[in-house]
Amino acid sequence: MCDRKCDCVLCDDEAKCHNITVGIFCRNHDNKNVYIQPSKLCIGIGLPAICANGFDVAVCRDTTETCYGHANRFRVLTPWSKCSLPDSVFKMCDKQRDQMNCTFSTISPLTCNVNGYPTTISLHVICKNFALCDDKLDDVCIEAEFHCKIHKHQLCDGIGDCNDRHDESKFFCEDLVPTEIGCVRRLSYNKSATKIPRQWILDGVVDCMNSIFCRVCNSFLNWLRFYLSVRIAISDVLHSADSACFSTYCTYCTRIVHYVTL
Repeated sequence: MCDRKCDCVLCDDEAKCHNITVGIFCRNHDNKNVYIQPSKLCIGIGLPAICANGFDVAVCRDTTETCYGHANRFRVLTPWSKCSLPDSVFKMCDKQRDQMNCTFSTISPLTCNVNGYPTTISLHVICKNFALCDDKLDDVCIEAEFHCKIHKHQLCDGIGDCNDRHDESKFFCEDLVPTEIGCVRRLSYNKSATKIPRQWILDGVVDCMNSIFCRVCNSFLNWLRFYLSVRIAISDVLHSADSACFSTYCTYCTRIVHYVTL
């Protein structure tokens, strides 16, 4: 159960995972327990209810989000349909829309812009070559060990994602930026600040949701001591998604930094 593999015919072994339920469990008109797969929910208008209490029809009627899926069929996309383990036969939505903007970060840990809009991306489509993010962050992945391909932001996060925990080894994690300038990674399950490998700085990928320099800029001298001690560059955080951090003072400070580092 909850291993991102369907062991049962209806894949109901993956229905209650990560603190969410996908699909609908109910009693049918014969008073038998049934499970309606996410891919089978709301696939037509005017179809009779499977659940005796009519819940499966009610959620379709009360939901406004829609998409086109298998065989270009129009469907309503309910909260019980989103971010389920993708069906290998019946595609839920085109362009993987059913894997976006789910409720919990435990199932939807990656934040990026899709077509210019802030969006969260399900773990089911990360590192799958879909390139859903505008900056393709969902496909910035690495094979940390044989048969263990993980997202870049799963490296050195204190969680062993590979069998031998090579993703947490000194090979990747020996040189980390200190905790006092912690980065909230754009792929994060708990959205807390962590250390990041120094080689992520100026690697062309914006890794941090928060602008760590807004805290550092509270004291230019502290920032300058920080810069001289760890020789970190600022471009990795200037493109932060957290626009609220860019106060007038912080902007002024970063201009000084640009001048100092020329």
